[in-house]
Amino acid sequence: MVRWHRSPSLCVETAVHYEHQAERAGDPVARQKFLDLAFEWRKSAVIYESEEVGIVPSEASGEPDNIELMQSPSE
Repeated sequence: MVRWHRSPSLCVETAVHYEHQAERAGDPVARQKFLDLAFEWRKSAVIYESEEVGIVPSEASGEPDNIELMQSPSE
């Protein structure tokens, strides 16, 4: 079986694609769905990038680390 590897750059590229789709969407519900997808892809990029550089989230408190993401330019 072939294993697909997501790279941070692929995740960011996909997020940008969905942000552009959101800009073109006439329907507010569709626009929000595209923005939600873009947010998830940017979050994935942060996770994959942290794995590549060897950052392991702290689990001492039992709470997930807060990951700051850039706001989309349309907001």
